[in-house]
Amino acid sequence: MSIVAYYGRFTPSQIEECAATPEALSTGAIGHLAGAEIIDIDRSYAPMAWLLSPCKRAEDEHNALIMQEYFKEQHAPKPSLLSKVTGFFAKKPETIQEPQPAKKIEELPLDPPLIAIEGRTEKRDERFDFGLGAAAVFSPEEVIVLNDALASLTKENLEQHYNPEIMDEQNIFPGQWLEEGRDLMETYVLPNFLQLQSFYSNAVKNNQAVLIWYI
Repeated sequence: MSIVAYYGRFTPSQIEECAATPEALSTGAIGHLAGAEIIDIDRSYAPMAWLLSPCKRAEDEHNALIMQEYFKEQHAPKPSLLSKVTGFFAKKPETIQEPQPAKKIEELPLDPPLIAIEGRTEKRDERFDFGLGAAAVFSPEEVIVLNDALASLTKENLEQHYNPEIMDEQNIFPGQWLEEGRDLMETYVLPNFLQLQSFYSNAVKNNQAVLIWYI
């Protein structure tokens, strides 16, 4: 199932009006709301966030390593009791080390591009939940900060960490980065990034709040 990201920009009073008929957001029926807009960027938020956010890259690297270890364990031959005992007594005391504490990936600081792209925030509006969690809410003041973060980024920033081999290894959506070549960047990631930049810029110009939800 493809989980699509939706972004809506509204005045605070329009959000209250939408709360009376929240299904209008899921259907896009907001033509009566002057200046309001809803866009979707499909699932380009995944590679976009990976390319622009150090936190996202660290998270996906961590998750990929966990999956690799899981599959190794699932497919590794099970050692016999004799080999376990022999292996234990064969170890020299000085080679036995205490396990090191794992790096807590959840403690990594979120960066503004990741917040703007994926809607990472504790502020949620439970009135707008279409099955994948309540919509993230950013006030007009917060939108200014997020817009500044996205507006400062360029195509060169997207390209800086573009690495098809690593992206395939970490299963970054939609996959097949090596096979597809430049096409995914030029026709999928970049156009949606430019659309998202324009969306936030227009939200600032109109002093609007932003909702982000997934369907």
